[in-house]
Amino acid sequence: MAELEPAFAFVLDSEGGLEDNSADAGGVSKFGISSVLLARLHPDWDVRTLTAEQARVIYLENFWAPIHGDEISDQKLANKLLDMTVNLGYGAAVKLLQRALGTPQDGILGTDTLKLLNTTNSDTLLLEIKARLCEYYTRTVLKNPTDVTFLLGWLRRAVRP
Repeated sequence: MAELEPAFAFVLDSEGGLEDNSADAGGVSKFGISSVLLARLHPDWDVRTLTAEQARVIYLENFWAPIHGDEISDQKLANKLLDMTVNLGYGAAVKLLQRALGTPQDGILGTDTLKLLNTTNSDTLLLEIKARLCEYYTRTVLKNPTDVTFLLGWLRRAVRP
């Protein structure tokens, strides 16, 4: 079964540092955790001084547990799903996974989705997830043309191994 530590490291390759980009609707973020999310989860914490260990706790409780990361049989799929959940949010990430699996999209990673995730060829599924992510990011830019600034980075993130 998958483990949090390699998945956390995988996400931090994309989300490691402090980001303060005025074009980013999410505002200031660190380790992929926006100041808005942090204020909701831990109002007494400051995103600028957030530590990796604090981020790990947030990932565990708010991203890893809801996707049942410990129950995913393939580490690469768990890494990608955690990365998607941090970047897109739980509901959007699960719906994208469900589209890739060809199953109804309710945005909930329940027992049926988890079983299908664990019984589908992981290499084939990972390729389909990457393609669906590219489609998602492209549609995001079509809806919000000012986000074109982020498109190349998003696409690189989508296709990384």
